[in-house]
Amino acid sequence: MSLKLVPISRSDYSHLFKISISSRADELKFVPWTDEQKNAFLEAQFQAQTDHYSTYSDGSFDLIKPEDQPAEIRRIIISSRIRL
Repeated sequence: MSLKLVPISRSDYSHLFKISISSRADELKFVPWTDEQKNAFLEAQFQAQTDHYSTYSDGSFDLIKPEDQPAEIRRIIISSRIRL
């Protein structure tokens, strides 16, 4: 499978949030919150993460997409400021 990077647009955030929710379902199933409370918590975390990532002014904010499929896989942020 061949992959390509596509710049993230504002219209992608709803889809990215859905991916984020689906990846957190297992860890939240034991929390004694209502679905509305869980959703509010996840929205706040997603927004905080997105806001923090936006501070990387030299960053490249992209979706990773398969060349032969319309669905996005994940987002990737690349910055020269990040050191491992």
